[in-house]
Amino acid sequence: MATKIHPIRDYSRERGETLPPPPRPLGEHGLSLWNQVQRAYKVEDVGGCQLLYQLCDAVDLAETLADVIRTEGPMLQTKSTRRTHPAVRELVQVKALIARLIEQLGINSEAAKPALGRPPRGFGWMPDAT
Repeated sequence: MATKIHPIRDYSRERGETLPPPPRPLGEHGLSLWNQVQRAYKVEDVGGCQLLYQLCDAVDLAETLADVIRTEGPMLQTKSTRRTHPAVRELVQVKALIARLIEQLGINSEAAKPALGRPPRGFGWMPDAT
């Protein structure tokens, strides 16, 4: 009897299987990112889930800070001068955190694709194959 060939890709997510919920509640933008990443990468380990939760929570915070900046403006008028809104500095720091968390999760890079055409020839002296 022939052995069954198991596919490399897990199609169970595409058949309507539910996504795992985040460990703690998230906002609208964070929950959307959580679902997108879970659909694409199926993060199941504890450390990965915690990093993903921190990423999604940071995205929620970034959206909140961006809303504050949109409503109040990027500059504040003080008694004597205009200065940058404090939320701008915080938003820059949160975006840097988001970039670091994406890098740590490894969801920013795709698998290397082979180049088109013939493989390159080696450099230098090559012994005869005859």
